[in-house]
Amino acid sequence: MYRDLFIAAYSCILSLFLKTILFWYTLSVAKFDQVQRGIREIIVNNFFGGIAWAFGATLGFSVIIFLLTHIFKNIQWFPIIGDFVSNLTKYVLQNLQNSPQLVK
Repeated sequence: MYRDLFIAAYSCILSLFLKTILFWYTLSVAKFDQVQRGIREIIVNNFFGGIAWAFGATLGFSVIIFLLTHIFKNIQWFPIIGDFVSNLTKYVLQNLQNSPQLVK
């Protein structure tokens, strides 16, 4: 009984070990195949990949800014923010006029 359990465990571990070795071997072969590409092909591929990434980032940023602007326009929080900034500006200007040494 223990012998059968030992054989089953041993075969399972061996199978896992062989699968791991096969995985790492195929991964290293794939990396070696990538190295065999020419320098021109690598540069062109990276160039177009960079352009695609920049285009996607710009498009995504534009969509996010559009959505935030649309949401804030409909919520109408800008008068609250505008009043806060106006009061802050008045406070700073009054303190600068009362104590000009802060300007230096």
